Amino acid sequence: LWPAGSAGQCADCTNYDCAACSPADGTTCHACRSGWIRPALLDGASVAACPALHFADSSGACAACDAACASCDGHGAESCTSCSAASPSGFEYQLGGRCLPECPAGYAADARKHCLPCDATCATCSAPHDPHNCTACSAAPSAIAPYLHGGACTAFCPAGEYGAPASAVAPGACLRCPAGCAACSNRKACTAC
Repeated sequence: LWPAGSAGQCADCTNYDCAACSPADGTTCHACRSGWIRPALLDGASVAACPALHFADSSGACAACDAACASCDGHGAESCTSCSAASPSGFEYQLGGRCLPECPAGYAADARKHCLPCDATCATCSAPHDPHNCTACSAAPSAIAPYLHGGACTAFCPAGEYGAPASAVAPGACLRCPAGCAACSNRKACTAC
């Protein structure tokens, strides 16, 4: 309905898609019919769905997604439902509704570029939830598998290798003992020949 005429009488909107319309013309929608085939409001018109980079807010009006999102379900950078390198931010990885330039430490991207946690034994990884794709192991004193060997975190390095100290270039990595050592505690100390 809209106020029509100088007497302020209400008249039906001339645009059937409108639940409420502009008093100036009766065709520009201020609200769309809910449950109708065109329930979303975009620039005064009722549309079947909001366009890309928009979402329907609580009033049914199409609102712009945050610039970080390729699609969203609400206001703000925490409401992204998809991310894309083609989005305004160029961020393509998604974690908890946010688009990021890369997954943070402790997470890796799946095929859909969603950041998912690494296996519990990994500090960082190249594939989520996979104990054989660790790129670093936890260095915490409580870590039960602090040594990295062949992409997996282990409690001990195999024979002929030693665990690099935290100060090393590759901390926690299992490194080969020096030539002639069957076992060693570091690169300079053979414990078995």
